[in-house]
Amino acid sequence: MLADLTKKAGKALVMQWLQSSFATSKETAYPLQLAYEIAHAFAQEAVARGWQPPAGALTPPSRVQYAYLRAVVGLQPRASKLAPVLSEFSEVRHVPHTADKPPIEPGATLNEPWHGIPAGAKLLKHQPVRLNGGNSESSDSSFAFGIFRSPEAFVSEAVVKGHPTRLQNFLPTVLAEAVEKTVRCSSKSLNADRLKVLKEWVVLARSLLAEDKDIHSKMSPHAQQILAPKRIALWKALLVKYDYPDLGVVDELCSGTKLTGPIPPVPMFERVFKPASLTEGELKIGAKAAREAVVHSVKGSGDDFVDFEVYRKTCEERTSGWLRGPYRLDTLPQRAVVSRRFGLKQGPKVRLIDDFSGSCVNLTTQAETTPSLHTLDVVAAMLLQVVCKGRGFAWVGKTVDLSAAYRQLAVAEESLWAAYVVCFNPHSRKPEIFQMLALPFGATSSVYGFLRVAHSIWYLGCKALHLCWTSFFDDFVTIARKGEAEVLEGIIRKFFDLLGWAVSSGDKDSPFDNVFKALGVQISFGEVPSGLVSISNTKKRIDELTEAIVGILDKGGMSRAQAMSLRGRMQFASAQIWGRSSKLCLSAVSAHAHGDSDWVLKPQTITALKHFLISLEDPKPRRIGKESGRQWFIFTDASFQPNDSEWPCGIGGVLYDDEGNEVSAFSLGIAAAELAALGYPGKKTVIFEAELTYRIQKVNDQNMVIAHQTVFLEEVLKERAEHHLRRQSQTGMSLRLDRMQLAKRKAKTKKMDVETGAERYRKYMDDPMEEVSGLHYGEETSSSSSSNEGGSYTGLTDPGEEGEEELQPERAPSEPRSGEH
Repeated sequence: MLADLTKKAGKALVMQWLQSSFATSKETAYPLQLAYEIAHAFAQEAVARGWQPPAGALTPPSRVQYAYLRAVVGLQPRASKLAPVLSEFSEVRHVPHTADKPPIEPGATLNEPWHGIPAGAKLLKHQPVRLNGGNSESSDSSFAFGIFRSPEAFVSEAVVKGHPTRLQNFLPTVLAEAVEKTVRCSSKSLNADRLKVLKEWVVLARSLLAEDKDIHSKMSPHAQQILAPKRIALWKALLVKYDYPDLGVVDELCSGTKLTGPIPPVPMFERVFKPASLTEGELKIGAKAAREAVVHSVKGSGDDFVDFEVYRKTCEERTSGWLRGPYRLDTLPQRAVVSRRFGLKQGPKVRLIDDFSGSCVNLTTQAETTPSLHTLDVVAAMLLQVVCKGRGFAWVGKTVDLSAAYRQLAVAEESLWAAYVVCFNPHSRKPEIFQMLALPFGATSSVYGFLRVAHSIWYLGCKALHLCWTSFFDDFVTIARKGEAEVLEGIIRKFFDLLGWAVSSGDKDSPFDNVFKALGVQISFGEVPSGLVSISNTKKRIDELTEAIVGILDKGGMSRAQAMSLRGRMQFASAQIWGRSSKLCLSAVSAHAHGDSDWVLKPQTITALKHFLISLEDPKPRRIGKESGRQWFIFTDASFQPNDSEWPCGIGGVLYDDEGNEVSAFSLGIAAAELAALGYPGKKTVIFEAELTYRIQKVNDQNMVIAHQTVFLEEVLKERAEHHLRRQSQTGMSLRLDRMQLAKRKAKTKKMDVETGAERYRKYMDDPMEEVSGLHYGEETSSSSSSNEGGSYTGLTDPGEEGEEELQPERAPSEPRSGEH
């Protein structure tokens, strides 16, 4: 599309312009960064319309350290870059240019009606296309007037729109349906449905055994070995049955994930264009010199424990069939690309990292969509639904972790030339080269490929088994009512086993509990009877972060890489700390990472790190409650009319609830004699200063107090009131506060029928198959009960494995069973 435009319509003009020369040609040239951004904007639109750009066609220019500039001032995205949630205009009307000229200049408002435009309408400088339904009617052919909404209409529409970042907006539809199903049904009926589904899947898997073997036979040899446990025919049939929108994920799993080139787009993922910076051809051209440099640069890390662990794990992966080798450097193919493998120490363990960025493999990837991870915001949204709809039950949770998740998927055969890694052999003290057959941890395409598959697994769990869980890489955060937890644990294991996925056991497989760890935080259901769930940083995370910061302060410096790593850890921890002060410390660390200082800490960085340590000492946990999902709307404004003797300056605010009812309001007048405190008449206007004054005005504890975790908290109100009283005693500023009583509300409580009892239920299936035998459904447990008295399960037993072996695809004799490594 763009190529045709350049070749045809613009070619002659462009060539003529390029050949011409004039005195100020350099001055009129677009800056490189601006030119790239213009081209990138066109490319984004073209991709959205189906254009497939060649890799490397939109390589960005050398980057200026804009990140440093943004970090220093703590900038957020400009409001003009984001479409408004609610426009100030109810409509935009046009008057043809054939009419006489408007009596006002652009940006001003009409004092009286003009050509059918009501008084008060604003003459716009430019036609706001996004506020006019995307119509491209030119402002050159008409005068555009914005018709303001009335205050009442604006509030009503704001209530309907809601806030874009409220927790409910983070909950995927299929997960919301699973939560609704869970709280609406008893454990007896819910577990019965789940077991019925499992039974149907077992029958289906047996009927598809021949098709499954045929699918595996068409794979490359290394993919056959890695994917041997996967029941691909069953997985595909279930995706079709439950209307999964991305059946292309099956083809990618069977053929393997390509490490270079375009990444296959996924229909339900967010559309975002990330161009490649290098073509595959360019990567191959420089491969020989690059791999020699990488191999010869590999040395010991200086930590014998890390070196031996990296090599030991590499040998274990070779035994498992996840890589092969070693190879001599002179035996590699001409275009082979080698990436460095190193170890990252995480506590007592060492994680293997394959640096596919250093070898430039990642630079060749180009993406049109990006996966939306289920971060803690999604977990919090799920917890909010539980608190609002399932408050009468006792809840527990756990994290289901996939074992060696990336290694359960294969590299595409056509990408094996770029899948070589080199690590240090501490025994021979020399580098050794291996070829990855399973997805490497460190390749961009590995992330996209794995998340694409993981999303389909999560979807099936929600849609078919009504599992209340989220998916974050290889972690599935799962919650359940206490009365169904034990049997649900067995159901989840059978779910993964039927599909051929290995899950972690031992220390990583903690049982369901009312306090559990997930995604680096600790979640507690202890306050569910009070309508609250708390999320806090784990003690381990706080201790490790504290130790890291203290160590950096003692040394008096940190590298840029250390600063970026530390900022990421600080950002994650600050998300679970009440207040904003800890987040303000991040900008200083970012400035160090992107600034001119290579190592030595600046005074402001030291101060920020010390303040962050204080916030870690006794942090208040993040609490999710019913009021967390409730919205309050606060509108504030200031006025400045110095010639008005009665009201020269003032501020005011109105508070509305989530139904659009006015709850409270205040107004504050500032006398003319007191404007000097705000800088007048030295400044022509002090409207900005006046707008900030509302933050320190006195508010009675009975006035404008909003419930837990909303805009104004009771503690903040008290502190602001005390602060204002001190300011008032110093300046003598008179305040006028219009107090209104809070609207009385009737508490809405929903009576929930809770099944109790200790008798055992009969087995669900009269003739159960081996794979689901011993699974029985339990009773509901009320949140008022501290334990499952009398026992409501028969537990999980598995008397035989004959049927299990029959459903496993054939393996090579030397291939380990899934989950052994």
